[in-house]
Amino acid sequence: MVPATSGGWRTSSFSKDGDECFAVAPAPLGIQFRHSRQPDGPIFQFTTEQWLMFLAEVISDQITNTNGAVHVSADADGWTLCELTTGKLLSFTRGEVRAFQQGAQAGEFASANLVNVVQQAD
Repeated sequence: MVPATSGGWRTSSFSKDGDECFAVAPAPLGIQFRHSRQPDGPIFQFTTEQWLMFLAEVISDQITNTNGAVHVSADADGWTLCELTTGKLLSFTRGEVRAFQQGAQAGEFASANLVNVVQQAD
């Protein structure tokens, strides 16, 4: 499967038509992150190091909240992420979380892969 890209934003190839998922894009100082259903909503910023730490948590399904960028609260309905610097919130359903996890496990959101896919889409 090929991840969906739009305007530099990438969603998991495991998401429903790419419109119900975590959306990720490269940024000058790391990675930007938002909800694909809320393109005008909050955009979280990660340094590359924070992003890689967050991805390791996601891939292992061991959320430790030690990535330095976001705090994840998980419950039966899904995840709520709180950006540590701004207090902004994003919520994702269990299905959206699972699609993101599967994409992360497939390597779709590694920093180098993000830059390569976005360059190919432009």
